[in-house]
Amino acid sequence: MNLTTEEFVTHFRTLSGTTLGEKQNQLRLLLSALSPNTIATLDFGQLLPVTPLEEKLKTEALIYLQRIPDLVELLKSEDRASVKRIFKLRSWFYEKVFEHLTGSQLVDDLFPHFSYNVKIKLANKLAVHLHNTQQADDIFNAIKSKYGLNLALKLLPACSYEIMWPYIESNIKLPPRQLLSIIKKHPKLQVFNTLAKYNVKKECNKVLTFLIQNYFDSIVEIHKSFQPKEKLSKRFTRKFISNHKEQVIGNPKKYYKFLHEKQIPKALRGDFLQFFANLYPRELEEFGGSQQFILSKLTTLPTKVDGLDLYLSTFQKLYGSELWDHSVYVTPKLLRMLTPSERASRLKMEYKKNLDEDEWMSLHKTDISIPFFLKRISLTSDIDARTELVRLLVVTCKTNEDLDGLQKVCNYILSRHRNDNIRIRLAFMRSLGGFQLENLRETHWTCINDMIQIFDMNQESFYDKEKFEENYIHYRLKNNLLIFDQLKDRVNAKNSTMNIIKQNAEYEKFCLITFGDIISQDCHEGLYFDFLYALVNWNKRYKNDEISLFQYSKIVEYFKAEVVRGVFYRYAENISEHLLAKSAKSEYLHLYLLSGCLFGDLRILDNYVRTLPMLVVPNMEALVRFVLTKRQSSTCTFWRHCQYLDHLNIPQTMTRLCFEMWQSDVCRSENAIFALTCLMSSTEFTQLATPFSPRDSRIDSDKKRFTIQKLICKNLKNLKQVYEVFPVALHFCKSDYFKFIRASLYSMCGNIREENVTEILKSITNTSAHKHSLHIAFRTMPRDYLYNLIRELMAQSEKVAIRRFLLKALFNLFTKEPSDYHWELVKQNVEKLDVKDKESLDLFLQVEKVPANYLIAYQIFSWNFLFKLPNKGGALDSKRVTLLNSITDEGSQLLPVVFCEDIINGYLFKSEELDSLHSSVQLFTRKYVIYCKNEQEQDRRLQFVTKILKYYVDNRWDYRQSVQKTRTVCSKFVHTFCLAFLQDKDVDKSVLRKFYEAWIEIVPSRKAFGDYLFLRLTLMHSPATFLNEFVDLCQEIVSLYGIVVVDFLYTTFKEVYSNHLSQHGDDGRYEIVENLINTQLEVCLLIAILLLGDNEPDKSDIVKRHNLIIEKLQTKGSIPVHLFLNRHIRGTTTLDYY
Repeated sequence: MNLTTEEFVTHFRTLSGTTLGEKQNQLRLLLSALSPNTIATLDFGQLLPVTPLEEKLKTEALIYLQRIPDLVELLKSEDRASVKRIFKLRSWFYEKVFEHLTGSQLVDDLFPHFSYNVKIKLANKLAVHLHNTQQADDIFNAIKSKYGLNLALKLLPACSYEIMWPYIESNIKLPPRQLLSIIKKHPKLQVFNTLAKYNVKKECNKVLTFLIQNYFDSIVEIHKSFQPKEKLSKRFTRKFISNHKEQVIGNPKKYYKFLHEKQIPKALRGDFLQFFANLYPRELEEFGGSQQFILSKLTTLPTKVDGLDLYLSTFQKLYGSELWDHSVYVTPKLLRMLTPSERASRLKMEYKKNLDEDEWMSLHKTDISIPFFLKRISLTSDIDARTELVRLLVVTCKTNEDLDGLQKVCNYILSRHRNDNIRIRLAFMRSLGGFQLENLRETHWTCINDMIQIFDMNQESFYDKEKFEENYIHYRLKNNLLIFDQLKDRVNAKNSTMNIIKQNAEYEKFCLITFGDIISQDCHEGLYFDFLYALVNWNKRYKNDEISLFQYSKIVEYFKAEVVRGVFYRYAENISEHLLAKSAKSEYLHLYLLSGCLFGDLRILDNYVRTLPMLVVPNMEALVRFVLTKRQSSTCTFWRHCQYLDHLNIPQTMTRLCFEMWQSDVCRSENAIFALTCLMSSTEFTQLATPFSPRDSRIDSDKKRFTIQKLICKNLKNLKQVYEVFPVALHFCKSDYFKFIRASLYSMCGNIREENVTEILKSITNTSAHKHSLHIAFRTMPRDYLYNLIRELMAQSEKVAIRRFLLKALFNLFTKEPSDYHWELVKQNVEKLDVKDKESLDLFLQVEKVPANYLIAYQIFSWNFLFKLPNKGGALDSKRVTLLNSITDEGSQLLPVVFCEDIINGYLFKSEELDSLHSSVQLFTRKYVIYCKNEQEQDRRLQFVTKILKYYVDNRWDYRQSVQKTRTVCSKFVHTFCLAFLQDKDVDKSVLRKFYEAWIEIVPSRKAFGDYLFLRLTLMHSPATFLNEFVDLCQEIVSLYGIVVVDFLYTTFKEVYSNHLSQHGDDGRYEIVENLINTQLEVCLLIAILLLGDNEPDKSDIVKRHNLIIEKLQTKGSIPVHLFLNRHIRGTTTLDYY
């Protein structure tokens, strides 16, 4: 077909059809009929849409013809509906537009004409559709350079591994969808390890699911914190077992946590026996701890597997004896799993010790247990005891599967206890629930029904009555007995539950039809609604065997009349929905709108608006009232669909009705204004909102007008073309009104083009809303514009609040996008902070957020800045501590020497109080000295520190008023210095030896004996030579000071080797003890006894070692050894006992 542009426009405007779908079909037929020449010459610039429907159809035409330039222009149009439709296109659009596009072309030629939200969505789409990593790298760098890292990171999944990895490895947390794309593209262990920074279960549920299904062994095995709550599906269980069969068989308890339990036996097949056997512990004594877990898994076995036989045979195979030979493992649950004959042959008196008398007797055959319980009941008057005995009376029948015995029990209860306490009768009835009631006999049911009548006659509450009635009906149906009278009794009793015996569809349907006949014949109007809902319930579950509601015309007509009359019924909307679905008539839609105002589903109405709009037209007022009761977020799509029906006058009518309700119905005014912003054009809403613009900066005294103003502010963001209503928004950018317009303002700026945002930011800045203009610029504008705005604000504003906001914004920008320029901006802002502004100081001193490559510069600047501030009462000490503690071992060697020594000279040993600042300075000093790689420089640093130490000791050590504090400070420094060598065995100890020599010269051993020992023990911290060195030390010290120093040696030994002892547990401790005893030296024997501790060992192997050690020590002839050994055996830890 050959058409001119004018003729095409005429055809376009006269498309036939009622619904949007029909018009779209007609449009596709028109476009498919056009000749190639016509398509090439069509000028869509002449097609100017005048309605939302025409805008929608024009977009569809451009997509159908793949008019790339026109589609790109639509992305610039700020029309959110068209933009949303374009971003739903498949890869052909992105391939054609961006196939040869460079990064500079994108950011210079296209991005300035796009809104911020379009840029974000486009970057996300390019991350999926760009397959050329070089092009992706180029675009990533261009976006990062001009717009910053936040926007560029959206493109990260498309980039090369070299570009991507530094950001993945850093502290940047990516959205779960991007993270999943990267993992799929680069399934490497390094990428998996970065998941540690996420709360995976909450933030990355889809990522975790993918990893478990595809890389289970790499993820869950390494990261225990990633263990999923949900288990693997059947298919992935089979896949995992086929790839890791040996690991699964070797550790069944571990894999039961992740794998589909019922699929394990099927996947393992012949290997399942070995898998099941591995659930059992190696030692029989430990079986009790696993017994309940193993028993719980028997229910997951296939039906063809005898779980109990497997359980017992595996036990016998592993331990060489039957489980029945070990009474401690024979439980009531296990005995009840046996058949009555097996149980009778297995019962032994030794099993009784695990049970009370009554529980034990309930396991016997009924010819023994029933007479026993009958006698016990007759001999007790205690209500609680008789209640329990009656329960066991029924349980023993169930255990033995004895219906004859149950008949005797029923007759006994009915004859002897019909007038007994209600608790006795309730215990009997509830215990019957353990049986399949429909499988009982008529004689049982006679007794049960008589018992129910007794409850009724006594007017007693029996909440299980309905359950028994339903099971009785089930019993009668199963045995081909009539049920009409039973169902009629339920109807006469006004029982509203009509979906009974759901486990059998045939019986349930028969009961429903019978209920319908009874209710219709006897005119039980009170049950009409319940019956209709029961039919709806059935029809939802059995769509291929539905029962038509319309065959009960009398009941349906009654329902319609009651709903129109305003009678409330909680399931009325379900019934109306079903009637509407089965007969799409306007009257049923009206019925649904009336009945579903509280709980009705808006999606149903949305479907009719799109498919049967003529059904909606007669019910417009009721429809609008219905929709205005729903949450705004759920109605947005509905109002948008209504926009496309202007040819049926639907949006116009809705607009009029919403406007009327806005003015007349206070309860619906908020939702009505929301609806108007969805239905009206921006121009129309501007005319509506302009009269409500603020008269001045103060809140309007007219409460009704003020309420409308707030609603206008809140809903401006919902309009399609938001730029047209910015004059209205700017009227509200005044002091008292700004908090109401702020959310809409941010949203609107995200949906308009970059060049238009510039004009708006100028207007906002003129209203003194500096913080908000900066916040918007951060999100939407290029970095050059942002930097200019920041410099202007820094130069102009002197307000503390503005400076604080600037610091917060700049610090966040610096931590996310570290650069020299951003760091310089942060420093300039910090230097202008008010001295009293503690909040701003706290914002800046967030060391954990500082990028690693700027940490040194940050620490130097922050320390010097804090040094300039007044520190009244040590208020800033905690911040200095934070800075010092952030200096790592390696970082201490990157700091300038002068800077480090100024800190040490200014704070080390300058206080008698060992506060947190002094401790941090000592730790920093240790790092500064020990981790220096140059030996000469290290010696110089050590001499520098020891000179300070010597001066402190010479002047304070013997000063009576502070002797204790002084020695505590020095001792802490010794321990801090030694700790580096105790924690890291690879540190060169040459500097420690030099420090030891210097310390001995400054403080002789007799003046600080504990510190002397600590140094000596740290120096011998080598596994190969430890024992010999320790023995030499003990001999040396005992020869000088005598045996009195044993407690000193032991205490220091425990302190130095505390980490080693805790890591290696009892085995490591007893190994040291045995080595010390083997030396045969008295002092070593004494220390060995002290190391045994006061607590008795609980592990069998440790108990044996402990007893052997005691026996060996008792053979020694030394009096001190016997004294210490006696103290150990008696459990005393001090000599005060003696």
